[in-house]
Parts: sequence; C-alpha cells; structure tokens
Amino acid sequence: MQGALPSRARWVTAILRFFSFELHFLRTAFVATFLCFSQVLSFASVGPPPVTTTGSGSWDSIVPDAPWPGGVAPNPTDPVIVDVGHTLTLTGSVDCGGLTVDGTVNLDGSAGASTLTIEAGSSLSNSGSINVVDDTNPVTIQGGSGGMVAIYGTAVNLNGKSVHLARIQYDPPLSIASGETVSVDDTCEFTSLQTSSGASLMQGNYVNLTVTGAMTLASGTFTRSIGGKLKLNGNLLLNSANQNLGDVVTGP
Repeated sequence: MQGALPSRARWVTAILRFFSFELHFLRTAFVATFLCFSQVLSFASVGPPPVTTTGSGSWDSIVPDAPWPGGVAPNPTDPVIVDVGHTLTLTGSVDCGGLTVDGTVNLDGSAGASTLTIEAGSSLSNSGSINVVDDTNPVTIQGGSGGMVAIYGTAVNLNGKSVHLARIQYDPPLSIASGETVSVDDTCEFTSLQTSSGASLMQGNYVNLTVTGAMTLASGTFTRSIGGKLKLNGNLLLNSANQNLGDVVTGP
C-alpha cells in the first residue's frame, strides 16, 4: 500500500498538468479569437476609404487622372476628396458617402438636372469653392433619404443663380443676393440666413425650415410653405413692408 501512494500521486499530478495545459490552450484560443473578431468589427465600422481626385474633369469621366485615379469613379457610398488645384464638374446625378472640397466643385445644370446626393449622416466640408455655374436645369444639393447632411466651411457660391436644398444642416452663414434663389425642398436647418432685395427664399409645401441664429428678410423675398413650419431660435428682422411668414414657431 505504501508503494501505491507515490504512483497514485504521480497519476494525480499528471492529470492536473493535463487539465492545466488544456485550460491554458483554451484560454489562449479564446483570446486570439476575440482579438481577431474585434479587428474584423473595427475594419467593418471604418467604412470604405476615401477616393481622392488625381486631376480635373467631370464626375462621370473614365479618363485616367481626369479626375479619378485609373479612370474609376467612386462608388455611391465612397467618401470623396477634391484635392487642392483640381476642379470637379457635376453635370448629372451623383451620390457619395461624404464630400471634402479642398479644390473646386462646379454644379452645372446646362445639359440636364445636376443633383449631388450625400449619404445621410455624413457631411460636406468645403475649404475650397463650390459654385453653381449654370441653372438652366435644376441644381440640387441634398442629403440621402432618412437623415440630414451637414455642410461646413465656406458657403456655396450661387453666382446670381438658383439652387435647391433638401435635408441639409447649413452651418456657414447663407446670404442670398439679388437675382439668386434658394428653394428648400425638404427639411433644412440654417445657422443664419439673410436675403437682399431682389433675392428669393422659397419654402416648399409641407417642409419645415429652421434658423438657429439671426434671420433677415428683405421685403417680398420669402415664399412661405403650406403645411410646413418656420422655426426661429434666434432674431428675426423684416426689412420694410409686411410679409406672410406662415406658421412660425419660436424658441428651441
């Protein structure tokens, strides 16, 4: 019996070592799997990389480097960067997952409607120049359905022309000059808004328009909505004569 004890102890020790190894192996495998899964989730949440212009040209061009690398236009969900010194021209309907303008974007409605749709929840950042160059046909900047798109930086240059806005949070001060028209076709929010004599601000029917800062309207420049609301969180100044503002809500 005394000789059996060491043998039994050796068996117990061997079994404990075996289970210790198994537990270590399972723990290592679990940690490795968790890290791998976390990495996959991290890559999935980042989204597609931005497509940066490598030259100037029309959005739908397939000419290499005029404007896209290899002549391959961005997918509708790709973020787009217009690089410094490059001019990107929009002559039709295009979609993107966000837009950064360090160069120039021209919105050209000469041959048909020019519509820029930016994925809801993303943004348009403008440190360059965005220009309405022809409004023979409607020129539109809009957020994708189901949400809003924020515009930051420099305001869009209307150049005496008209633009349609929909589902936009417009951060830069918007000043509408004589001969220019801004049509609000779906919910929009402006930080500040001013119209000069001879300008036109048109609020679409059943559309809400919000101004969080100051709003200054020259006489006869505002066309109110039927069924929509004008929401004012700042000051309102009406320059001479009476204007029908429709259904006005004040305060936050």
